[in-house]
Amino acid sequence: MNKKIKVTSAAAAALASLVLVNANVNNEVKADTKPVNATKTTQKAQTPEEAAQANVDSAKKNVEAEQGNVDKAKGDLDQAKKDAEKPDADYKAQSDKVDGLKKTADQKNNALTDAQNKEKDAQALANEANDPAKVKDAKDAVTNQEVVVKDANKAKAAADKAVKDKQKEIDDLKGKVQSDTRDVNDKTAAKKQADQAVQNASDALKGTGVTEAKDAVDTYQSNVDNLTQNIRHNQGVLKHNQDVLKGNQDKLEVIKKDLAQAKSDTHVAKVKLDTDQGTLGQKTQDLQKAKDLANTAAGFFKSLAEDQSLTAEQREDAKTAYGILMNDGKFKGINEDDVKLTWYHPDQQLGKDGDATSLANMQSALNDLDELVKVRHEYGVQLPHISLTATAIAMMSSDFVKIAPDFNHPIKQTESYGPFWEDEEDIAAGTDYPEFEQVRSYMSEK
Repeated sequence: MNKKIKVTSAAAAALASLVLVNANVNNEVKADTKPVNATKTTQKAQTPEEAAQANVDSAKKNVEAEQGNVDKAKGDLDQAKKDAEKPDADYKAQSDKVDGLKKTADQKNNALTDAQNKEKDAQALANEANDPAKVKDAKDAVTNQEVVVKDANKAKAAADKAVKDKQKEIDDLKGKVQSDTRDVNDKTAAKKQADQAVQNASDALKGTGVTEAKDAVDTYQSNVDNLTQNIRHNQGVLKHNQDVLKGNQDKLEVIKKDLAQAKSDTHVAKVKLDTDQGTLGQKTQDLQKAKDLANTAAGFFKSLAEDQSLTAEQREDAKTAYGILMNDGKFKGINEDDVKLTWYHPDQQLGKDGDATSLANMQSALNDLDELVKVRHEYGVQLPHISLTATAIAMMSSDFVKIAPDFNHPIKQTESYGPFWEDEEDIAAGTDYPEFEQVRSYMSEK
């Protein structure tokens, strides 16, 4: 979309929302009277009757002459009235337009009020972000999460120690079980030897040495009984130790599960803590960006672009103006090429103190509105309709004046400073002196 826009000045482009035409008609009608000079030529003496008649005739001629002058003056007056009717009609029509445009101005003022209210809302959000109580709550939440992580780490350390202790206890039990098993095996072998001795004694009964054999059998039998009792005791100890080992192994499994759950809970808590801290940081950044943008002309244009009470054309105009101030490179120049300014950086310049894009400069330009109406009325020209796109271009042109070492129109210096738009205009120079007041200085160029 290529827009051909004539930008007058920062004040004219940003604030000219009324069209005012004042047609002054000053027609002065005069009835010119021309005296009739009567030349008296005395040829002979007149009688009183003749003199009276001559005076009557002369008076008639004077009356007729004056009547002609009156008729002519009346005709001129009628024509002058007819000539005056058209400017009066034009004035009434233009007055009706002024009334309509005043309504538009009221709507724009309401839009400005809404933008200021949005700025207040953004300030409220900023105040909330700077509220010590809110910040303390966020910090307390982070501290609580850190306590959870610390407690989880302590639980993990305690679980690790319990696992090591249980593992040592199990190893000790295993050693004791192995020792007891060797003892049982030794005593089982001794029982076999005793059984063999009994058998040998029984065999001896078949021959000589019965008494000795019987005593030996009793002795061995006693030994066997003792061994059997010891084996049963050791088997009971072994069973008990195996049961303890099984119980400890079950407890170890529970501890391992608790440890795994503690690790999982610790990981989840850390992830949530990181997420919450990231969300808090992002919200803080977004809030600061919204606050910074609200204090710029770009924020004002953006609010108008999103205002559904405006027409689609007005919102599109605001959207285009916002894109220009953000230097998105979508607005087309003289050759239908997208123009992206190489010397303007919104992240560094937008809304900064003294920059043309600051809300403070836009608001201060309101002071020029009355003077604008007055001066353009003196020149007999209409006020331009509002154009936010033209306003944005004028702001860029004004910023260009600050960075260019030689004062000239940006479009004439594209070789040194890159592309610019064809239809642009500088702010009038010499505005530090009353005799060169900004609006009048610019209008002097017509």
